[in-house]
Amino acid sequence: MPGKFLLAAACAAFVSSSALAQQAPSTWTFNYTDFVERDTGQAAPYALGGSFSGSDLDHDGVLGLSELVSLEIFGRDFLGCAPSFEGMESYCNATGFSYRIGAGLDFDLRRTDIESAPPSGWIYHAIAGDQVELTHVGHRGAVSSTFYLWTPQTQLLIAGPVPEPSTPAMLALGVGMLGLLDRLRVYARRAPF
Repeated sequence: MPGKFLLAAACAAFVSSSALAQQAPSTWTFNYTDFVERDTGQAAPYALGGSFSGSDLDHDGVLGLSELVSLEIFGRDFLGCAPSFEGMESYCNATGFSYRIGAGLDFDLRRTDIESAPPSGWIYHAIAGDQVELTHVGHRGAVSSTFYLWTPQTQLLIAGPVPEPSTPAMLALGVGMLGLLDRLRVYARRAPF
């Protein structure tokens, strides 16, 4: 009888841990290449890369902005909007994001980092399929902007999902449960009833 209770408890633990593992966010990395600089019309040796993590909570095959837990582009956080450097204020505005799993990535993101003394900062604005704007406002008010445009040659390389650390743990737990079940069957066969 204790063997059956142990087996039931182990199965319940396995099922609940498996359900939790399915809700763990997945992480994708991406990289766009082959842009054209707007002002020169020339190919630009520029790459736009980053990563995002989330779960398709509504199971519609599309990861939307509300389903993200992190989004990093230009090496900067666009969701939590943590300041890039000490003494800076950061403002983020993610007005759109969607990733159709196995297909296209779309976003409209803006981030502004401002250092108060002396005033200076950066503006990062990226609209997938349109343009990337990098603007620097210098200490003396000088503004320089560079715009990179999407073209038919712009390539997207996306990799993921990257397994979260909980995935190997769930695999190990599952294998361990199978071993335990096998051992319990052996003991059940030997035990006189």
